[in-house]
Amino acid sequence: MTVDSGTFRAVLGQWSTGVSVVTTVADGAWHGMTASSFSSVSLDPPLVLVCLARRLRTHRLVEASGVFAVSVLGKDDARLGRVFSGMEPGERFAGRAWRAVRTGAPVLDEALGWLDCRVAHAYPGGDHTIFVGEVLAGGVPRRAAPLLFHSRAWGQLADPLPDEVSVADTGLAAALYRRSRPSGTAPARISPAGANGLLSAVRAAGVRTRLPAVNACRSDADGGAGGDRSILVTDPAQLARRCPGGASVAEVYDGRRTSEIVEAARVREMRVVGRVGDAFATGGERTVLAAVDRLVALGCDEIALDEGAEAASPPGAAAAPGRGRRDASARLAGAVA
Repeated sequence: MTVDSGTFRAVLGQWSTGVSVVTTVADGAWHGMTASSFSSVSLDPPLVLVCLARRLRTHRLVEASGVFAVSVLGKDDARLGRVFSGMEPGERFAGRAWRAVRTGAPVLDEALGWLDCRVAHAYPGGDHTIFVGEVLAGGVPRRAAPLLFHSRAWGQLADPLPDEVSVADTGLAAALYRRSRPSGTAPARISPAGANGLLSAVRAAGVRTRLPAVNACRSDADGGAGGDRSILVTDPAQLARRCPGGASVAEVYDGRRTSEIVEAARVREMRVVGRVGDAFATGGERTVLAAVDRLVALGCDEIALDEGAEAASPPGAAAAPGRGRRDASARLAGAVA
């Protein structure tokens, strides 16, 4: 006697899986469905498997064509998954970019990953068939959190951390510079040597410091040994010369002259940090993401999101209704400062 189907489904529902779209081609037409029964089989040779119910049309088409492709969905692909699963009406291949690679079966251009396969084996598995595919091609178009399937529902994880994170201070050097100069009848509150010693310690800990704009190209503007220095650039003319003690990183806000500044920084072999101001303002998500896309397209090495008037994590956000933490995630080519 075997386990009853209800218990069997309930137990398997506790096993979290990703969500993929399995596609194939027949008579020149594309077909596909969502599937969570997907797994790797072998590295050498590269083999994967998908399990398809025998009653499904996609099963018959994969069996006949001998090819299939797998596109792994991200957390922002939930609607696409619902359309391919038949949970929501819609033309399955409309509105998104798909392409055929080796076998003719389409892959999603913006999938987290895709594999193009030729059927190597087909094994009976109860009311399913286990199709083992030889992987002919694959790709990882983007990096984001995956769409997950658990307990008959779809969910998501937090976005993955970047490979590298920069720690930068944008105001310490300027504040120390002001305090090292007399103000009216008040004497200086810190000596230049003391300011430089503090900045050296900060940079020795791996923190990049921004030079005061008033004298950012002076060799003694931000003294002390080691570490990166940056300058906030608003005009390409600021980068007309490089000084021995000056900045090696150019910071630039998204704006009218951004491309000129980035080009000038590249000529001088400076790294570039693209900044987006007031990035967490309520209702500004589309504007911020558009700015990030522009900065990434210009080749910025890092993207920095400034808090502005509204904090990234407002006090009490977890408890206050309707004030959940804002999601300002973006597809970035570099790390987020």
